[in-house]
Amino acid sequence: MHELPVTKGLFKTAMAEAEKQHATKIKTITLKMGENCDYVAEIIQEYFSMIAEGTIAEDCVIKAEYVHTTVVCKDCGKEFSRAEFKYACPYCNSENLKLNIFNDFYIDTMEIE
Repeated sequence: MHELPVTKGLFKTAMAEAEKQHATKIKTITLKMGENCDYVAEIIQEYFSMIAEGTIAEDCVIKAEYVHTTVVCKDCGKEFSRAEFKYACPYCNSENLKLNIFNDFYIDTMEIE
């Protein structure tokens, strides 16, 4: 249920951008979503379809691309994918690490006509 308010915001943003571009149809919206994001793309799609009924976004498809958590070594500066149960940099064995966790989502692209 917490997807409904963010979907309303997504719809409002998409419609405003489409109006600026003089679009007649919003075909797809691609979202970048953190792998730990609390929102479910399929639920956003369902709500978006209901909200968009009768508008230029009526048949819009919501696509999700997931952003994975990465780790940055504070000693050597290398960035790498987090490996389960490994807490050391694979390049220098340092345990001085910083997690880059993306828990949100944003509009990456929007295909319009």
